[in-house]
Amino acid sequence: MSLLLLFIANVLYPINATDDFVFSDDILDRYAEVVEVNADEDYLRAGQLIARLERDVDDVLRSRSLTPRDLSHDEFAYPYWQIKRSRGEIALMLGNHHVMHRVADELRVVCRGSDEHLADIAKLDGSRCVLTAQLDSAEVYLLQALHHCRHFDIYRFDFYAAVLDELASVYYQRGQYAAALSQLDTLLVHPYFSGERLTPADQQRLEARRRKIHSQRAIVLARMGDYDAALSLIEPIVQYHRKAKEQRQLAEALRKRAKILMLRCEVTGVYSPDAKRDYQEYLSISREYIDSHFLAMNESQREQYWMAEHPFVTDCYLLEHHAPDLLYDVALYTKALLLAMSTATAKPLGPVAQTSSSVDATSSPAITKALQSIRLTWRDIQRRLKPTEAAIEFVAYDKHDRKYLAALVLTRTGAPRFIPIAPIDSIAHHPLAPHFTVSDALADTYDQDKINALYGDSCLARIICNDELRAAIAGCENIYFAPDGILHQIAIEHLFPKPAHRLTTTRLLAAPRIAIRYDRLLSCGDVDYSAAITDCGEDNDEVCYSALASMRLSVAPLPYSAAEMDSIAHLTTYSLRSDSITEASLQSLVGSCDIVHLSTHGLFAEQSRAGSDIRPAASDTQLSRSCLFLAGANSSLRSPDFDATRHDGLLSARELARLPMQQVSLAVLSACMSGLGYITPDGVFGLQRGLKAAGVRAILATLWSVDDEAACLFIAYFYRHLHSGMTLHEAFHAARQSLANHSPSYEHESGSFMQRRQRTPRDFNNPYYYNSFILIDGI
Repeated sequence: MSLLLLFIANVLYPINATDDFVFSDDILDRYAEVVEVNADEDYLRAGQLIARLERDVDDVLRSRSLTPRDLSHDEFAYPYWQIKRSRGEIALMLGNHHVMHRVADELRVVCRGSDEHLADIAKLDGSRCVLTAQLDSAEVYLLQALHHCRHFDIYRFDFYAAVLDELASVYYQRGQYAAALSQLDTLLVHPYFSGERLTPADQQRLEARRRKIHSQRAIVLARMGDYDAALSLIEPIVQYHRKAKEQRQLAEALRKRAKILMLRCEVTGVYSPDAKRDYQEYLSISREYIDSHFLAMNESQREQYWMAEHPFVTDCYLLEHHAPDLLYDVALYTKALLLAMSTATAKPLGPVAQTSSSVDATSSPAITKALQSIRLTWRDIQRRLKPTEAAIEFVAYDKHDRKYLAALVLTRTGAPRFIPIAPIDSIAHHPLAPHFTVSDALADTYDQDKINALYGDSCLARIICNDELRAAIAGCENIYFAPDGILHQIAIEHLFPKPAHRLTTTRLLAAPRIAIRYDRLLSCGDVDYSAAITDCGEDNDEVCYSALASMRLSVAPLPYSAAEMDSIAHLTTYSLRSDSITEASLQSLVGSCDIVHLSTHGLFAEQSRAGSDIRPAASDTQLSRSCLFLAGANSSLRSPDFDATRHDGLLSARELARLPMQQVSLAVLSACMSGLGYITPDGVFGLQRGLKAAGVRAILATLWSVDDEAACLFIAYFYRHLHSGMTLHEAFHAARQSLANHSPSYEHESGSFMQRRQRTPRDFNNPYYYNSFILIDGI
């Protein structure tokens, strides 16, 4: 948050020196700590602190039988209003629109009618609507905020500027580029930018702010087709940062200059090699920046760095066939960085000297290993490929206002090849039957007919694995691919003409192969979702809880989960059932296991869409939008008074990333939609990412709402084949075949497991059953 809350609190809302205070000095001191942490851009910790502080403020009022309207003018303004408003503003930085909505509603009820208060509420409402992509409503609210803050735009300039910046973002996302430019120009003519009566330090900050606005203007001008004006605006910014040796700012300016060149290329067809050089320099600077600054970043700063990388990820793919070697390196870099960010987040770093100029190799083997992978190039992958193997990095990118899918193909000889596939919407709208399409099949995860049609459509297979791609991998016996975009939702390994292995990233092919152990198995299932919450841990993912609580979710027991647990009981070292499956119990056991098997419900929620290429989002909220349901989940979600800072029976991907799973060879998520997450240009932000960040080597997960009995049988077959000596990949494919060929004669071989099954034989020989699981990184 850019607002200087402490200054506002002390200057705009001075405390009346009386002895009859409702709120103690402790409340004021803790709020000062929140302001300090927030100023350091540690939004995750600031969010935890302000949540507890808000709860205690409400408790103080309840204990004294007071309402906010009973407070004196001074205590209402500070600390009450400031704490509530800060709660909403920090929730914005965390992408938590549910909290923002609740805070705005509370403030609306107690508002005393001042312009400052009305502006605060309108800004919260507008920012919330930006998060939820309600851009028309966002414009209305932000214009209201602008109207109210015109009376105090001089002494609350940061607030005024934030409103204009939000408005510019709204217009930009709607393609109203002239309106977006108008907001930025309005900001530049503000008296604040006259520079009068400013100290040298303030003048320096003013110029930095001016350069940032001009770089935004350059992108907007390019969108409007004025490429010469855009280049003339961005060029001096590039030169300034180069001369000042401000590498991070230089990288961002280079990205924007390359973006302008590629936007011009899209329209005119004239390609400039300067674009490739700018992107190459950007990548070089980013790698060096990670080396020198990574360990000194807190969790929020790492997330902000990652979110700032997003525009680069898709922008450079516009180079297409002009630079497939660079694009392959970018795909490797961005996916490695994604996991490195979460890996470092998962393990507390302890005190780190801010002056450290390089990564300390002894500080954390996991972090060091993750950072080393950032330096890998396509040549490192190629050296490890056999003559009969091929590696494919699928990439999704924006072009001509549409999102396209392409493949970067690498074989044992030659440079990478860029192979266009199709616009993603043409894949999504591909008809599978007269009345439904691919997107309909992916959206309706319970419909067997749609899923079966999806995998029975030979035309779809030819679209994704087109003639050029087939020719590129001709002669290869093994295909290793890393999906992107819509391909995360489709088991395309079954559409290739050759055996295909799904990877999170093909950089894994360059990693040393580690012997996998399957000796110690932790099985978790038959969950009691309505159990009382007994886990009192206070490091809960509140963003996850608030999102699901607002959806009023409630989950039912899985009928075959207990049977599934019974089917692997003879292999199990540790078992958690019913109300014992908590975050604390998992924390205590997973670190000593080779296999972790979780049979429960899974869910992923929609992405917040606050970011754009003129203003990235501040937080990586997707780690909080995919979760597994543990014991007591229903109890916490149904309780209106539940303290969201405590463990809630919801295990989000962010919380998964913090589990000590470096020794886990395989995580099995026998849960509906456990393999999914919101699809972004850099991969799936879902449970699989949380597990990989925690250190898990391979993952078995599901793509849709899998049939309980089919899942139960698949798991039984899978473990049987695995413990017969098959490799992970062999056991996976053998289990698929066994399920397809399942005969009731197998019932007599499973004891108590089959006693829980219905006696009527069922036919599982269709893709809805045997294609529901995917194996990730099973090499």
